[in-house]
Amino acid sequence: RHDIILGMLSNSAESAYGPNPFLGCLLLTGSPPGNVPDWYLLEYICASDMPVMSVGMSTTQTLAKLKGYTPKMNAGDSERTASVVQHYAPYLNIDKLLKLMR
Repeated sequence: RHDIILGMLSNSAESAYGPNPFLGCLLLTGSPPGNVPDWYLLEYICASDMPVMSVGMSTTQTLAKLKGYTPKMNAGDSERTASVVQHYAPYLNIDKLLKLMR
């Protein structure tokens, strides 16, 4: 829908210079050749600094893929938890954090 795409591009451009810039991206779903944005919309997309990707799949297929690729942390995932601890441990002062919690 053109109105949603234009709204995203406008919000991204408007917030780019503010204190809270928009850090998202736009995924264009739908299968080409029938689902290609109109020429004027492509001009706005090309002029934008916001990352835009045409995925060539339906919205449902795209959401299913994103759900499968989204990293999630939970307490039962000991391998990822150990990896995170190993990565961040050198940068944490545990004694200082414990004092702050008291």
